[in-house]
Amino acid sequence: MVDSLLPQLLNQFMPTIEDSISQKLGIDKQTVHQALLVAIPFILGAVAKKMSSPGGASDISKILQQANPAAGQAPIGSAPPAGQAPVESAPAASAASDQGNVMVRSIFGDSAPQIGKAISDQTGVDGGQVLSLATPAVMNSLSQFQQAQGLDHAGLAKVLNQHTQVIGRDNPEVMAVLNNALKPQPSGGLLGAIKRLFGL
Repeated sequence: MVDSLLPQLLNQFMPTIEDSISQKLGIDKQTVHQALLVAIPFILGAVAKKMSSPGGASDISKILQQANPAAGQAPIGSAPPAGQAPVESAPAASAASDQGNVMVRSIFGDSAPQIGKAISDQTGVDGGQVLSLATPAVMNSLSQFQQAQGLDHAGLAKVLNQHTQVIGRDNPEVMAVLNNALKPQPSGGLLGAIKRLFGL
């Protein structure tokens, strides 16, 4: 289950969110794809850390409910019905971005601007907007994963923590990025870790 978590999430939302971000930012989908590969580990790692902090599980529970509302309501940033192309009006795009900004602030706290800048510096796109648009989709997929696996919040936290351990086992530099993302950075800390991760 742990090794397949990230591929499951990517398969669920990646094509739709790539289209949405590509249209909103006016950049090609391959660039968006690379930006998401940088952003998504930050989101999952931050959620795992948040859930292990005092009161954090309750905060994440609220975010998961916002990202995956009751049946019959279309969650912002989720995939359209099968066979239906994504069509996003300007108000809908604005609402998605606003919802994403709230989620990002709740998950990352004061580190959010630094994470966005690191993504921007690494990929050349607006990292803040990538985070605000991707986070609702990630959280929606994570909520669906939780429901499909029958996990309570403690179970989800365990899976996420194990997932970050898999990342650390396979590539310690990735774990360094995740850890540095949520604490005050020394000079070149987070961006330096990202550059080392990608061999720059």
